[in-house]
Amino acid sequence: MDRRNKILNESIWKLMLTLSPPGILGMAMVALNSLIDAFFVSHLISSYAFAGVSLTLPLSTVNSALTSMLSSGASVLYSRSIGSENEGLKPRLFKHLLLLVSVSSFILALLGTFFAEHFLQFLGAQGKSLEYGSSFYKLSVIGYITSMLGLCTSGLIRAEGNISYAMKITGIAVVLNILLNPVLIKYTHLGIQGSALATILSMAVYSALNIRYFLKEKGLMPKLGRSTLDLHFAVEILRTGLPSFFMQINGFIRQFVLFRLVAMSSVGLPALATFSAIYRLFSFAALPVLGILQAYAPIIGINWGAGQTERVKKAIGVFRLGACLLMTCMALPGLLFPETMLETLVSPDKLLPNGALSFRLVLLILPILPLASTSIVFLQATGHSNTASRLTLGREFLLFLPILLLSVKLWNYQGIYYGLLLENAVYILIVYTVALRTMKRAFQGHLSTS
Repeated sequence: MDRRNKILNESIWKLMLTLSPPGILGMAMVALNSLIDAFFVSHLISSYAFAGVSLTLPLSTVNSALTSMLSSGASVLYSRSIGSENEGLKPRLFKHLLLLVSVSSFILALLGTFFAEHFLQFLGAQGKSLEYGSSFYKLSVIGYITSMLGLCTSGLIRAEGNISYAMKITGIAVVLNILLNPVLIKYTHLGIQGSALATILSMAVYSALNIRYFLKEKGLMPKLGRSTLDLHFAVEILRTGLPSFFMQINGFIRQFVLFRLVAMSSVGLPALATFSAIYRLFSFAALPVLGILQAYAPIIGINWGAGQTERVKKAIGVFRLGACLLMTCMALPGLLFPETMLETLVSPDKLLPNGALSFRLVLLILPILPLASTSIVFLQATGHSNTASRLTLGREFLLFLPILLLSVKLWNYQGIYYGLLLENAVYILIVYTVALRTMKRAFQGHLSTS
């Protein structure tokens, strides 16, 4: 039975249990890869180099947001085409994705090459950290096409349900980056640029292996020349992926505001240490749900494309239940032993006395977090990207900022945690309600046209 037939006919529970673990492991490897550059730069060069590389992270958010938009937009359309057996869409989609990646990466490379110092100075870089950061970023942006192309084509592989293959290719790139970093930094005397070059080379191999999959195993090469470019189709890819773009940008806004509020509090260094530990532990605990969504998205998209609305309904229920149970398990250690968890990252004398309470407040939202994420993916996968975009775009300005600022005004530093709990709960309720109403209309419309 091929992957399409499995996704259309096998038990939803079985699909979730077989497709989710590779997705979770793949996300863990991506998270590990993001730490590799910083680790080697810090240990093999200097703390100034580490600071310079760290200051490029906000700039890389733009690349991540564009990549996420292109990857999710193309992947959703690809899943639907598999479900509807629209073979003509595949080479057309691949050709437009290559064009969009090339144009986007070229623009980012130009901006980064000519304005790297200005961007980093705006973020507070100066002296040696500015010098190291600029050198690292200028070379990194030149290689953005390799990372964008690799991640977007990997998204297409996952969109057809071949998550295990995508994970293996990701593993090859991560191992290669680990091996190349110390060699290029220390033994070829490239220093900070060696770290950037290691990432570029590993992502180039990543891209090449993914492209080989489509050109050789999927036989797209002879079909690419026959497909024509269409501006409206390119816009459809961007429009479908726009919610993912907004979520990435929102993440940057959220990090900036939260760390600024913590830094401005009167509690000082213990507040920053406590919040940083809580933020990192929460992010790690929430990571597995992203792996589950990698399995969830193609199942929704392919079944929707095939007109199997009842199976889509069942998949939503099964994946929501599975994801909520997993998030409950991830939250339990922190809820039961908050001090022990926090002290793995920060020494007890640097933690605030109410750090355990703050950690528990943040973790309370984790078990129901998948209700929002699965809803957003459903809206994207079924052609309701405009609704998903409005929800993700409006979140930061209509909910996050007002609630956080009011909470901090009422409860000072502790208000950050009360505000995060309240804002997440309200957002989940709104997204769940909107998605539920949209589902009812979408299922009725799908049935009437079938």
